[in-house]
Amino acid sequence: MRSRNQFAWRIRMVSDRESLSLRPGGRLAPVTFREPTDNHAADVRDLIALCPQLDRNSLYCALLLCSDFADTCVLAERAGEVVGWLATYRRPREPSTLFIWQIAVHPEVRNTGVGKGLIVSALNRPSCESVRHIEATVTLSNTASKLLFAGVARDLRAPIRQAVRFDRDIHLKGEHESEYTIAIGPIVRSTSPASMPSGLRSHCLNKETTMTDRSAPDGGDEFAIFNHLESEVRSYARRFPVVFARARGAQLFARDGTAYLDFLMGCSSLNYGHNPPELKAALADYIASDGITHGLDLYNEAKEAFLQEFHETILMPRKLDYVMQFPGPTGANAVEAALKLARKITGRPNIIAFTNGFHGVTLGALSCTGNGYHRAAAGQLLGGVTRLPYDDYLGSAVDTADYFDHLLSDPSSGVDAPAAVIVETVQGEGGLNVAGTAWLQKVAAIARRHGALLIIDDIQAGVGRTDAFFSFEAAGLRPDIVTMAKSISGYGLPMALVLIDRQ
Repeated sequence: MRSRNQFAWRIRMVSDRESLSLRPGGRLAPVTFREPTDNHAADVRDLIALCPQLDRNSLYCALLLCSDFADTCVLAERAGEVVGWLATYRRPREPSTLFIWQIAVHPEVRNTGVGKGLIVSALNRPSCESVRHIEATVTLSNTASKLLFAGVARDLRAPIRQAVRFDRDIHLKGEHESEYTIAIGPIVRSTSPASMPSGLRSHCLNKETTMTDRSAPDGGDEFAIFNHLESEVRSYARRFPVVFARARGAQLFARDGTAYLDFLMGCSSLNYGHNPPELKAALADYIASDGITHGLDLYNEAKEAFLQEFHETILMPRKLDYVMQFPGPTGANAVEAALKLARKITGRPNIIAFTNGFHGVTLGALSCTGNGYHRAAAGQLLGGVTRLPYDDYLGSAVDTADYFDHLLSDPSSGVDAPAAVIVETVQGEGGLNVAGTAWLQKVAAIARRHGALLIIDDIQAGVGRTDAFFSFEAAGLRPDIVTMAKSISGYGLPMALVLIDRQ
């Protein structure tokens, strides 16, 4: 909870004998915040060396900061090791502004709130009682620092502004990225510093602060809830650590209001953009009218309307006579259903898949997926699939379709007659690989000649991604089975389809 007189969300003053853990369960030793001394200068220099985005300073500079500026600089220690450093000072002409020069956090304790704890500790110093503004400079590439200051501004309930401070060419002679001022303030303290009890002031001067943790984090750290409660099984968030609050069209908006152009788009799940108004209104009306949102595979009016609309709008104009199966809600579910159906129809277990293909990470779909990283996560052998080279995989001089035909035509090739051939017309996970029209037509003909079904995985490339609604239209194909998901719902909702040729 917030202290009456201080900014102390995740730290509090403790006596010498108290010990508070950064994380529960003893995963990390206590992290203590304190004033530096000149004996810490070498440790500070070594810590900065672990932070590539920070400028390396001389030992003499570190000595001056740890001695002459010790009343505003902050050191974080864990088990006697320096794991955090804040170099800051009050501007001589603007004593109400605390300028943060450098903030360094050891890699082992990043994303645990240490950076924010350093800043809060500085604000709690008696020497900073009159501080009403925080400033720092960051480069546009320093995402971690921008997120940190955005989180600090949010917790202080203070506005944050950004503007160019030092231009790359004008001030830095092309040797360094442009530096942008991050300005936070004015900061409104709950009580005036003058009203703080004198005993508390003395306590602040003579005691260290130790970072505390709660079994349920209070949100002082931008990612506290995620780090505390979410599994480590994550992907995109590791490379783009931003907490998003809303989305519209082609943009995502972070908590601090920063707009991002979304090139991910749910990996092709949002072909119509985020929250398209027409679809949002239709969905809201359906929910408001108590429409059925879960009905197993029972008949219902919503399904009836979808079947009719899809048949009349999508299938009939293309002279495609497919029936529709609604498997589980993901693309992997659709692939699993298609593989089972093909094996059941033909009585054959073997499936032909291609290099660099991606069909999902459930066991059956994963067997058809080429990515070694995903396959290794299965923890078991993945069988029932023969993998062949995709179009142009061996270079333009080799027709891999002819190789495929030769293998199936030779009874001594060791390749069993397949139940199905599963292929993406455009591969999006193993590199952006586009199969040629002639190659696709030849593969389809080979499959039929050898009694195998042709499965087109249109989960990522379908629903208009290649101009036509289906990605195989340009090649004039008529697959036996088509798998669809992602944007088929139109709104990013979980939905998958398996289209099965009525013949």
